[in-house]
This record gives sequence, structure tokens and C-alpha cells, in this order.
Amino acid sequence: MKGFGLLAAAVIALIIGTAFLSNSQFAAAGSSILRNADFSRGFDSWTKGRNASVSVDPADGLRISHPAGDQTSTIVRQDVRVPHGTRFMRMRADFRYADVVQGDKPWHEARLVLVPLNGDREPIWGHPHLLVSEDGTGGWSHHEGIFPLPPDTEYVRAAAQLLDTTGRLEVRNWEVHAVAEHPLARQAQIGLMIAWGMLFIAATVWLATHLPRHRFLAGAFVLAAVAILLLPKPADNVIRPVLLDHFLEFEVFSPGEADLQQPPPDQPGPPATVDPAPTSAAAALLSDLRSRWIQLLEPLRVLDDYDWLQHALLLFGLSLAVLAFAGSAAWLPAAAFLAGFAALAEFLQIFVPGRTFSVSDMGFNLLGVAMALAVFAVLRLVRRNRRPALPN
Repeated sequence: MKGFGLLAAAVIALIIGTAFLSNSQFAAAGSSILRNADFSRGFDSWTKGRNASVSVDPADGLRISHPAGDQTSTIVRQDVRVPHGTRFMRMRADFRYADVVQGDKPWHEARLVLVPLNGDREPIWGHPHLLVSEDGTGGWSHHEGIFPLPPDTEYVRAAAQLLDTTGRLEVRNWEVHAVAEHPLARQAQIGLMIAWGMLFIAATVWLATHLPRHRFLAGAFVLAAVAILLLPKPADNVIRPVLLDHFLEFEVFSPGEADLQQPPPDQPGPPATVDPAPTSAAAALLSDLRSRWIQLLEPLRVLDDYDWLQHALLLFGLSLAVLAFAGSAAWLPAAAFLAGFAALAEFLQIFVPGRTFSVSDMGFNLLGVAMALAVFAVLRLVRRNRRPALPN
């Protein structure tokens, strides 16, 4: 068990290092760029859409309400110019919602978004813009995310939305900041990714040394699961520092809503004082390819509601195969490996573009492992009972 102890110590050290980097990677550059963010001057600098009940309260900030039977869309938004040379924006807010009934589409909920806009103030879809999307009822909770900006961004649109649904949402302490990435963060992230990769290889080798048969086949199954869980996925999420928003889960895909595509009025945003940051041809090409790739995969959004089932079934299948290879002699090391893999494969999604670490997904991974262990135990018991009794 000495090897297992070393692996466990390495996992703990890397988790601490990864969490620290995740929460210190970006630093705010100045104060919030939202104007009248506390709504102390009513809706000055903001644009209200539709005819729903929209109000402000000194304590609870912005409130949007749709009564039962009024399943329409309301959006309160503000466009602001992005400071010259900014590559990342941070949006944070406290968010509360009540009696929100999901509409016909997964994104018909109570939402907060930060949408990148080009020089004509047209939305640049296919890039991270969603901070939170909820239905049902929930008390005040803090949400925060880092939004990477596409190269041709000149404005951003902060918006609270109640889309084709009924219920109420409230927003307070709403801030949008230009942020800068720490100069050594990218190198530290690469180093951590290499360390995690080496750890996974060492753990897979440790598992193989305990399997009596089919070692290479078990390794192939593990690598396939790594590819499914950790390869980049072109989804519409933001960078979420590990410790900031209580590991809440969010809808990740959403097309452009009609209200957001309407040209905003002339008043939002101060006049430009500097030219926008230059866009390289390579960056523009990558941005265009990413947008086209997301549009190509849009039909797969129908599977988003069953993400929990995909996690459970994937880990169930992997675990059952590895336990079958391990047999009665090595099921305990195999179970330890599978439990660690199920948890860490989800945790490491914080490194992967288009993926978001979710405690609920980690739980479904572990549920898949637990179900496979239960099936394995039942099959062992049945096989043992079917053995003929030895003659006296």
C-alpha cells in the first residue's frame, strides 16, 4: 500500500495547488465599469424590455416579475465599452429567484449574462456569456465568473433576463470588471496540467500492477474515459474559480435571444477615446472556427438535460469492466482507483475549455462506480452460491 499512500499524498498536494491557482489567476483592474449598478438613479443607463413588472428596491436591487399566465420575456440590460487591450472580464452578482417555471427551451429561465459585442454592438455568439441560469426557487447566492473575450469585442452587454417564463428574479451587488491574468498563471497552469497527467499515468500503472489479467485492455478503457470526460468541449461556459460560486451548476448552451439581438439605443456606453485592440489574423480565424464548431454541435444540446445520466452510465460501464478484470483478488485496489478517478476527472474540468467543474456531476460519477460495485458484489455472491459443495 506504499504506492497508494504516495499517490494519495500527490493528489492532495495537487488539489491544493490547483485550487490556489484557480482563485489567484486573475486580478481586477480598477472599479466596476457598470454605471448606476445599484439602481440608485432608477433605470438611468439601463434599457428595459417588454412590459413586465420591473422595479428597483434599495435593499434588494433589481426585480423582474412575471405573474402566472404571463409567460413572456423581459430583459434589463446595459452596454459598456471594453477598456483597451482587455482580454478578460469578471462579472459578479448576488442572485435570487422564485417560482420560475422553465419554458419550452432549456434557456427559458431566470438568467444573468455578459454578452460580447462587436463595434456595431451586435452580439458575438458562440463565446462564453452565461453566468447563471435557474428555474424553481432559490435564496440569495453569490455568483462570479471570468469571461474570455473574443478578439473583435468592443463592448459587453450585462443583462438580467426572465425568458419566456413566469416567476421572479432579483439582482443586487452587480459588478463588471476588466481583469488581467497573472503573468505567471499560464505557466503555472501548464505545469499543473503536466503534473496531473503524470499522476494519472502513475495511477493507471499502479492499477495495472494489481490486475491479474487484461491490464492493457483496462488501461485502454481508462484512457477512453479520460478522453470523453476531459477533452475540450465547445460549450458556452465561463471560467469559474473553484472556490467562488459554491460549485453551482449552470446551463451551458444558449442561442441568441431576439431581445439581445435588437440594436441597443444610442445612450448606453461613453464615447470611445481609444481605438480597439488590434486583432491578429490567426486569432480571428480561431474565433471564427470555434463559433462554427459550436453551431455544428448545436443539435447535441438535446442531450444537455441528460448530462447526469451520461456521467453515471460512463463510470458504471468503466467500473464494471475494470472490476471484471480485477476479479476477487484485486477488487479493492480497483475500487480505490475508480473512486479517485471518478472524483478527479470531474475536478480537472476546471482546466478544460468548454467544461465546468460540478459537484453534482462528480456525485453522479461516484454513483456510477457505486452501482458497478453493487453489481459486482451481487455477481460474486451468486457465483459463490452456485459452486457445488465439496465432498466430505
